[in-house]
Amino acid sequence: MSYRPNANSRTEVRRDRYKVAVDAEEGRRRREDTMVEIRKNRREECLLKKRREGLQPQQIPPALHSNVVEKKLEHLPTMVAGVWSDDNNLQLESTTQFRKLLSIERTPPIEEVIQTGVVSRFVEFLMRGWRKLRTSRVMTTQRFMKRL
Repeated sequence: MSYRPNANSRTEVRRDRYKVAVDAEEGRRRREDTMVEIRKNRREECLLKKRREGLQPQQIPPALHSNVVEKKLEHLPTMVAGVWSDDNNLQLESTTQFRKLLSIERTPPIEEVIQTGVVSRFVEFLMRGWRKLRTSRVMTTQRFMKRL
C-alpha cells in the first residue's frame, strides 16, 4: 500500500504503456476478421475452380469432333464469298461466322481459314471506317493471333 493517492493508477498506466497487451475484445475482433477473410478466400477459390471447369469443353470423341468440324467447314465457301462481296451487311455476317468458327472449337480450323485467303481481306477491313465491321474484324484477327 502506498501513501500516495494515485500510486496505483500511475503504476497501471505505466504498465499498460510499457507492455501493450491485446485485450480480449481486440483479440476476438481480429480472430473474427481473420475467419471471415479465410471464408471469403475459400469461396473465391471454389468459384474460380468452377469457372475454369465450366470453360473447358466436354470431352468429345475424336470421330464426332472431326464430323462437327467438317460440317462447319461445308459452309466455308459461302462465308468466303460473303467476305469478298461488296455488301457491308453480308461482310459483317460472314465475319461473325468466321469469328464463331474460330472461337468455339477447341482446335479451330485455322489453317483451312488461312488457305481461303480471307485474312488479307480482314486486315483490309480493319482500315475501313465502318465501326461494326471493324470491331468484328478485330475480334476475328485476335482469334488468329491467339491460336498461332
